[in-house]
Amino acid sequence: MYDHGAIAEHVDGLRIMAYDYSVAEPGPIAPLDWVQQVIDGVLLAVPPEFHDRVVLGIPSYGYNWPTIVIGDCPADAPGRTSINPGTLDDLIARRNIEPVANASTGEWSATYELEIDDGISSCVQTRQLHWIDADGVTLRVEMARRAGIRGVALWALGYEDDDVWNALVSSAAKDLAP
Repeated sequence: MYDHGAIAEHVDGLRIMAYDYSVAEPGPIAPLDWVQQVIDGVLLAVPPEFHDRVVLGIPSYGYNWPTIVIGDCPADAPGRTSINPGTLDDLIARRNIEPVANASTGEWSATYELEIDDGISSCVQTRQLHWIDADGVTLRVEMARRAGIRGVALWALGYEDDDVWNALVSSAAKDLAP
């Protein structure tokens, strides 16, 4: 790990990664309780006079994992893939997926089946999705605001959609004087 306290003294901004909680196995990307633990941990490590240098890295994407495989998949069958709002909306529509909101993680999830056949081998993958939408981004922005840190950084630019930008603008408007 890094000595955030020592680093903070020598930098203008200290970006903390609060995403990729689940990578190898299906699960939430940045569950709210874990994000709070990340914030609390860095604020304990960084002297108070440098808290205004801390920037919380938050996700605007998700992952799509295979969880169950029946059959012998072709070599080029997808493993874990990234999803963003543009690809997600299309996937939900094509597969008739019913997303489920999880208030405790501040994320969405869903499952669906994918049939893969290359003419030589075939399989059916049960796939699990986890992602953060604009409301989830807003929840994490509010956590950063309550912590009194500098702000947030999205990972990664280009993954977000207009809803995320609109949520960020609405959230930032709270800090503007009338």
